[in-house]
Amino acid sequence: MQFSGLRIDAPRDTSGALDLPDSAEPAHEFDRAAFCRQWLLPIAGRLREDLESDLVTPGLCRELAERWPNEYRRLASEIDTLQVRGAKLKELVREIREAKSIPDPQRIRDPGKELL
Repeated sequence: MQFSGLRIDAPRDTSGALDLPDSAEPAHEFDRAAFCRQWLLPIAGRLREDLESDLVTPGLCRELAERWPNEYRRLASEIDTLQVRGAKLKELVREIREAKSIPDPQRIRDPGKELL
């Protein structure tokens, strides 16, 4: 194929712009909100679903958020129980130390059993 008369970066005698017909509609402004609604939001939703199904972290976070309040209440109750037992043990040891005579082993053993 052969081209003739082609000149690169040469000045033009006439404009190269296309003539628009009179019935042509004016160019519309880019509607950013419509673009977000029609394209970006659905893509973001699908991307989030895909990532959540592939990753462990989001599911684990949801599971911990559901499980932790119950676990916290259980542990708080266990702490309260241990504090009561510790106070009873402390009182029992104080009574034994302050006793003028050797305490009755049965009297010591019964409260000691409930502390275990």
